[in-house]
Amino acid sequence: MIKIVLAALLIDLLIGDPVYPFHPIRLMGKLISFEEKKFLKEDMSDYEKFVAGSAVVVFNLIFSYLITYFIIKIIPAGIFRTLFKIYVVYSCISLKELSKCARKVREKLEVSIVDARHELSMIVGRDTENLTEKQIVMATVETVAENASDGVFSPLIFVFLFGPAGAIMMKMANTMDSMIGYDDSKYLYFGKTAALTDDVINFIPARLTAIFFILAGTVLDLNTQNGVEVTIRDSKKHASLNAGFPESAMAGLLGVKLLGPSTYHGVLSDKPFIGNDLREINRDDIFLANRVMYVATALLTATMSILLYSPLYRAL
Repeated sequence: MIKIVLAALLIDLLIGDPVYPFHPIRLMGKLISFEEKKFLKEDMSDYEKFVAGSAVVVFNLIFSYLITYFIIKIIPAGIFRTLFKIYVVYSCISLKELSKCARKVREKLEVSIVDARHELSMIVGRDTENLTEKQIVMATVETVAENASDGVFSPLIFVFLFGPAGAIMMKMANTMDSMIGYDDSKYLYFGKTAALTDDVINFIPARLTAIFFILAGTVLDLNTQNGVEVTIRDSKKHASLNAGFPESAMAGLLGVKLLGPSTYHGVLSDKPFIGNDLREINRDDIFLANRVMYVATALLTATMSILLYSPLYRAL
């Protein structure tokens, strides 16, 4: 399995994540959109919405896992099965795409803050029209930290534990959460199970992401002591069950503050700050956050490789 993961990471680093109609994640999105139109009706009771949403989640998780598993089994053993496994794993990873999106924001800051705000709006949910440069950088670093967990660490961990089908199932859970896992009036009950499922699936990966961020900080000679202290102190300040861990670790390593009040669709969300203001955050911290993510990914892959070839794993 480690050779498949390494090949998938190499392809991701070389070509990123190009957009095409039959990308597995796009297909997931189309399925979820169809299910929403089919099963979510305005005249349904809250209980009916909850049951319908829960049924969608259960079906999609089982379906996504089984269809991937059986396709792999149907393909004759050999090069074509291996290539399909590589393709599946590669489709679940967004390492280069995430770093590229963050880098684009950094590049736009050199041109115009208006352009940087627009570029940032492509990767975050908050309102960006009136953000200062400092706020733009903070939001970009937060996005790298949080999405490194969802888009890199969690898929890799699920591949190592459950194979390519496990990674697809994980991405299905993540995609459902991003599409229907909201607490607004429309999705509060229909998307409740989707949001909870994503929280459960990413519970351990998010915490491992924070740990490997701090290990990466050691390699990069960052403030690992502050990283540990901030992670322990601030990780639970976040409204998300999981996002606070990688974001706190990143804030601590960089010695800056992240989060703080943000506006979503014109409504102010009074989020607390995380981290210590040891220095002023600057646009180059976007590059540094990307480096932390890359080194942490390399360390995770190396660790998993060692575990896979260990006598204990072979005995299991």
